[in-house]
Amino acid sequence: MGYRFMTRTLALAAFVVLAGCLGTIDSPGADSATGQRTIQISAVGEATGEPDQAVVTLGVSAVAASADDARTQVAADVSTMRTALREAGVADDQLQTASFFIGEERLTDETDSRMFRATHLFRLTLTDTESVGAIIDTAIENGATNVQSVQFTLSTDRSRELRAVALEDAMANARNQADTLAAAASLSISGVQSVETGELSVGPVFRDVAASAETTIEPGPVTVTAQVTVVYNATV
Repeated sequence: MGYRFMTRTLALAAFVVLAGCLGTIDSPGADSATGQRTIQISAVGEATGEPDQAVVTLGVSAVAASADDARTQVAADVSTMRTALREAGVADDQLQTASFFIGEERLTDETDSRMFRATHLFRLTLTDTESVGAIIDTAIENGATNVQSVQFTLSTDRSRELRAVALEDAMANARNQADTLAAAASLSISGVQSVETGELSVGPVFRDVAASAETTIEPGPVTVTAQVTVVYNATV
């Protein structure tokens, strides 16, 4: 019998995550002659793998007496940083603007001077996770003023591979739960009526960036979680 896959709603997916594994045996509508019943199980599965992608959020910031001067300084520093990153092997499409803003600041001295801060934030995506530290150093040495976060995660292809493994694990967990419930109710599993999948959950790894002569950042394993709700046919 083929499986029928459907998309879960966010509310139900969240419920499955909180509850772990849930199971119910339905008797209404059962075939009195055959003793047909259904057992519904909600279960989760996991798969863990090494990250193959890093996302670095970094910024270029400058303070000046006018908004235009602050913007001009940031633009010059961004140009310098981009050139250095290209020379380090970072393609232009790997560095994308996350946000840009200019705001007024007042100095807390006796002059109460007005200053303006311009900040250009970027999202830098790297496929070589071992080069993250060196690339961060290059950016800092050539215009970047801060690194807000480093997130190790999965590429689309790798995420798809681990999701398949997590779904297999979830299905195995669901069947184990169904077999336990069926045995307790003196029933036998006779087949699968339907399968519904939940939203994919990827647990990325975040790393702090410490100030030092040379930045070294070690990635950690990433966990992918999948949810399924399976309705099994069961007979007496």
